[in-house]
Amino acid sequence: MTITVGNIYNCAGQNYEVTRYEPKHLLVQTDNGWVDAVELTDHVKEGETATVNYVLPQTDFEAYYVPGEVDEEVAIEQPIVNPLPTDNPLPAGETEGEAQPKG
Repeated sequence: MTITVGNIYNCAGQNYEVTRYEPKHLLVQTDNGWVDAVELTDHVKEGETATVNYVLPQTDFEAYYVPGEVDEEVAIEQPIVNPLPTDNPLPAGETEGEAQPKG
C-alpha cells in the first residue's frame, strides 16, 4: 500500500486523513522497538476542524486501513445483526402464552 499525506483512508466505517508520514523520521515505540509511524486525523467536512490526531505503527495502519472514502452515514445506519434462534426458545412442555409457576 502506498501511503500519501492528504489521502483519505477508512477503517470500520470511519474516514481518516493522513497528516504526516515520514519513514525513518516519524517513529513510534512498540514491543519490537522503534518503528515507522503514520499520523492521521478524523476526516472532517469543509469548514470543520479536526481536533484529534492519531499516531500508529505503519504495519497496523496497513493492516486495518483501506484507501478511499466511505459514506459514514450509511456505515453508521447499518443495523447490527443479531439473529434469533430458529428453534423453540421455550423450555420443553411450555407453549407461548402459558405462564409456568416457579419453584
